[in-house]
Amino acid sequence: MEADAGSDEECSTAAGPPCAPRTKKRRRVSALYAGDALKKSTATKKKKASASPAASRVLLPRPKDGDKTQVAAAALVPSSCQPSRPRTILAVLMEKNIVRPTAKLSYRRTTRGPAVKQGTVTGDGYIRCLCGCGGRAFTVAEFAAHAGGKATERASAQLFVGDRRSLSQCLVQLMRADVRKNRSSPTPSPGARVKRKCTTEQGDGDCVCSVCADGGEMLLCDCCPCAICDSGEFEPAPDEFTDKTVIYCDQCEREYHVNCIRSKGDQLECCPEGPWLCSQKCSNIFQRLQGLVGRSIPTSVEGLSFTLFRSSKLPEEEAMAAEEHGKLRMAFDVLHECFVTLIEPQTQSDLSHDIVFNRESWLRRLNFRGFYVVGIEKDGELITVGTLRVYGDKVAELPLVGTRFAHRRQGMCHLLMNNLEKLLGELGVERLVLPAVPELLQTWTESFGFQAMSQSGSDKLEIAEHTILCFQGTTMCHKFINKAAAPQR
Repeated sequence: MEADAGSDEECSTAAGPPCAPRTKKRRRVSALYAGDALKKSTATKKKKASASPAASRVLLPRPKDGDKTQVAAAALVPSSCQPSRPRTILAVLMEKNIVRPTAKLSYRRTTRGPAVKQGTVTGDGYIRCLCGCGGRAFTVAEFAAHAGGKATERASAQLFVGDRRSLSQCLVQLMRADVRKNRSSPTPSPGARVKRKCTTEQGDGDCVCSVCADGGEMLLCDCCPCAICDSGEFEPAPDEFTDKTVIYCDQCEREYHVNCIRSKGDQLECCPEGPWLCSQKCSNIFQRLQGLVGRSIPTSVEGLSFTLFRSSKLPEEEAMAAEEHGKLRMAFDVLHECFVTLIEPQTQSDLSHDIVFNRESWLRRLNFRGFYVVGIEKDGELITVGTLRVYGDKVAELPLVGTRFAHRRQGMCHLLMNNLEKLLGELGVERLVLPAVPELLQTWTESFGFQAMSQSGSDKLEIAEHTILCFQGTTMCHKFINKAAAPQR
């Protein structure tokens, strides 16, 4: 096993199980070459994670109502999502008591202008129109279009509840409430990420293996090598930007010395205020993914669209950020319906929430800065959701993927995977990996074309430089992606 010895701002305050006392390390070893180090040196310093077994991070599918299996485990961490209710944005606002069921809604071109169309909110999270159209139920976007709204307008800004609050203001209220509730979670930073070092009080870093997410006897990694010079030395001073400062690529997450970057012709004078990308390949992938955020892409099935979201890292208008937050909240609720709540032992936080909302950390295995949410949408409702991270053109991971109970056995997961693999092929990504729970391992290998990765073979060594999210009791599977021609723009 290998433990990440990078720093973490939450190390000293984490409420998870305590790590065992650590002694001074005698040798710096890159995680990428940990296997060779174990064979060549018996003097390499190791550590014990804890006298008691490390707290488990186990992925458990949530049982359907009436199922007897796993009911006891699910009861300990109940879902906040109501399985019978569609996951529309109005459904989320009703569950948070921000919009009342049966509330009146009106479409207005201005705040004080006359109502063009009126309707009421249904218990399913849709809008039932009160004009002469037969009382048809609409999504938010459909109702705005029905009222003559333009496709370029934000529908939430033109819809008003009975007390004259716009739907956009309701979404801001939701976002602010969630921010207050999760105040301890670091928000995604807009600037480039540079490497830091643990303080003396924080010790050597993590007490959990960054590969298998388990505790035990581990080889400490002081510093992963620069992708250019293979040296692990770096300058950890937080307020300085020197030749020995290490900066991360915002796409592949490899580490680079500032001096090495400058020697290649990139005149990097100070820490970038926005994302930093190490190559043209990573830049192309990043720009393409960012360009797809918030868009609905039609699929081969009429009425279903493939969509991609991500928590914003750039300062934007609050209303726009709130609308994005609302969509991510819908995806988070779908994952809560599909999986028993995952509590990360180190931070005592909801792991699904950390991934969906891009919680950052200086521990590699707890840094979720690069994740996107992919999904299949029907009539404004998210019915299948996955969490995606793309490490440049080498590998992408999909640690969580689930379909709502009401839409299972209808090919929704297949539709999501087909569209995702098409996108990855266009990006030039070589392979996709995911952790399969025992009861679904056969489904992933026989129905979706994945293969189980060998525990001690070359499969895992080929992606060892990347921190792939895994869980105890799962089998890591991979699938090589057929490269496709880039779409015409």
